[in-house]
Amino acid sequence: MVSVAERNNKDVVPLFYNMAKAGKSKVNKNNIYDGLQNAYSNANIGIVSNDITKIWNSDDVDLDVIKLLCCESNFAID
Repeated sequence: MVSVAERNNKDVVPLFYNMAKAGKSKVNKNNIYDGLQNAYSNANIGIVSNDITKIWNSDDVDLDVIKLLCCESNFAID
């Protein structure tokens, strides 16, 4: 199994993007609540993940589009 994984990842290069950093804030009940509320109401990770799945399952897989959507997904998470 390991040799198959190594063979299939031979030319794979990890994606890298420069992400902005949020300002520092203290960990307290109010900030945790605000963060959870923002994540729930503003993150559309499901939509992006579904789009990636649709592209992978299509007859015309565009890796550049998948890379961009992966970046968007990671930005939404972080």
